[in-house]
Amino acid sequence: MKILKEQIHIKDLAHFENNYFKDMIKCVADVKQNIIALDASMHSDLERFLLEEGCENKNLWGFNLYFDGDNIEDIIEYNSLINIRPYQNNNSMEIKDEKIKNDILKVVKNWII
Repeated sequence: MKILKEQIHIKDLAHFENNYFKDMIKCVADVKQNIIALDASMHSDLERFLLEEGCENKNLWGFNLYFDGDNIEDIIEYNSLINIRPYQNNNSMEIKDEKIKNDILKVVKNWII
């Protein structure tokens, strides 16, 4: 697991230490603090990692980045068990709120070029 501290190129996503999946990497973004944690077998591990770093659960959203694209919009999937949050009006694994998706996309584009 890693919290990005510097920008990385989109093509470098496939070369992380653990690389649990051959076609994608799991990520969690803190949309308030502009942080991304990645490279774990489960989104919940990344969520816990960010909580231990002082992030708040209400700001953490899970997503996947696939390795087969040249721009973020083509490789991002807003789907994770940690996204099931009825108290935040998200009743499914997929993020339904376009504002939250846009917030995540801004964070991702800040770190992944």
